[in-house]
Amino acid sequence: MFTVGGEKGLFSIAPTRPVENAVIASTSCPVVSNTSQSNGVKGYEMVTPNNPANLITFSDTTDSVYTVFYQPVPFAGYAHVQAMRPVAYKLTSSSAFFFISTFRRAIGTRFNWGAKFNRLIANAIEVSLPVDHAGEPDYAFMEVFIKAVRKVVVGNLVGQLKSTR
Repeated sequence: MFTVGGEKGLFSIAPTRPVENAVIASTSCPVVSNTSQSNGVKGYEMVTPNNPANLITFSDTTDSVYTVFYQPVPFAGYAHVQAMRPVAYKLTSSSAFFFISTFRRAIGTRFNWGAKFNRLIANAIEVSLPVDHAGEPDYAFMEVFIKAVRKVVVGNLVGQLKSTR
């Protein structure tokens, strides 16, 4: 078991650098909010991204399990969006998706508008991850596993499309 955050955790968790409520426009800067849809992206603003790519975000004001997302590009964040920055490795989409699935499972459905999930709670969450020979998280395995799952899913979709023609 690994602790998500804290002194010896896998991630440092802190609020995203928020932007003020601004006019949503169709520019290239995604704005991550408390939504559980569209990877947490509420829209696009005419601002410079103020958070780096390759982070995991979650909301501390709503059903937490539904707001945990990987952010593959630089973005701007609204208030109450927390960013999880990996401490000892470079996050990739595959390792992020593996981690997010275990993190969501560890969070469960015990948090909601009345029972808030926040970074203090997130720091104490423990997750089960595959380990390497040294007992450290096996990020290489996570990469291979998620890539294999993606291939199977794409293969199944292609097969279904072919069978409907």
